[in-house]
Amino acid sequence: MKKSYLFTFLSFLFLISCGDSNSDTRDMLLGGWELAQVTGEGTASVDEDGTTTVTDIAVSSGDVNYVITFSEGSYVTAGSYDLTNETIDSNGGKVFEPVSYTNATGSGTYDLDDMEITAEGPFIGVFIVDTNLGVMAGEQTFTIESITAEEVVFSNTQEKNIQRDGAEVTVLLNTRSVWTKK
Repeated sequence: MKKSYLFTFLSFLFLISCGDSNSDTRDMLLGGWELAQVTGEGTASVDEDGTTTVTDIAVSSGDVNYVITFSEGSYVTAGSYDLTNETIDSNGGKVFEPVSYTNATGSGTYDLDDMEITAEGPFIGVFIVDTNLGVMAGEQTFTIESITAEEVVFSNTQEKNIQRDGAEVTVLLNTRSVWTKK
């Protein structure tokens, strides 16, 4: 009988001491985060009249003044940022120029499961082939690569099929964003 009580007591202590890593991550995530940098790479595939052209995409941030604020289960974004969206054709030529996002705002809800966030929309909007992937994104999953009291790093993969001017455009974009605590 004493062994049973001892086992139960020790099990209870073990469970209490383990903590909830999801809760720790959620607590660290809450509050304001300033965008420090965003980078990305991917491809844009255009299928028109049976001919497919694939180009590489490279995304990098320039000037940023953009904040995401997480509260329990929701987030809001506000500010501005510059992205260079370069689509490189098979000859190495640049197809797109830098884009500035001013007065960029948004909001959404999210669920956190360990180090993955499922959000109803994007944290950052990106224009590729004259289409805002952020607006079209719908539900997305972001991986928290790392999180500390001072910095959080998110990675995300988007794949979108777009009908445009009689052509089918498929964009695959992997992004990584670094944010510092506000």
